[in-house]
Amino acid sequence: DPNLIKIVLVNLLGNAAKYGKDNGEIRLRVARPPDALQVSVWNEGPGFPESARSRLFRRFSRIETPELMKRRGTGVGLYTSWRIIQLHGGKIDAESEEGRWAEFSFRIPQPLGQLAMSSDGLPGRVRS
Repeated sequence: DPNLIKIVLVNLLGNAAKYGKDNGEIRLRVARPPDALQVSVWNEGPGFPESARSRLFRRFSRIETPELMKRRGTGVGLYTSWRIIQLHGGKIDAESEEGRWAEFSFRIPQPLGQLAMSSDGLPGRVRS
């Protein structure tokens, strides 16, 4: 469902802006291999400790570092994104170099990987 994929993109881009470095760089990368749609959102900023990686996509989970706790959040955005991607038969993951950057990426298989990109750069309708 393209509307659900938009929710994932809004969550990931919103987190990059909220938790990233003030005036830091945010990168959105989209790849379309023959069998899937791959998207990643990278941002400069505090990142997260490797020890927190396994908890990132749990409902109501927040990383409790002094830097990240300054930002408000409910702990449901990444869980919601994980669930949407899972329901579409895909995978979502995260990597980080603590103190420097974080990257969240997902991959969904075709036919969802055949989503058309609309003029705003977000997935649109499925091509026939």
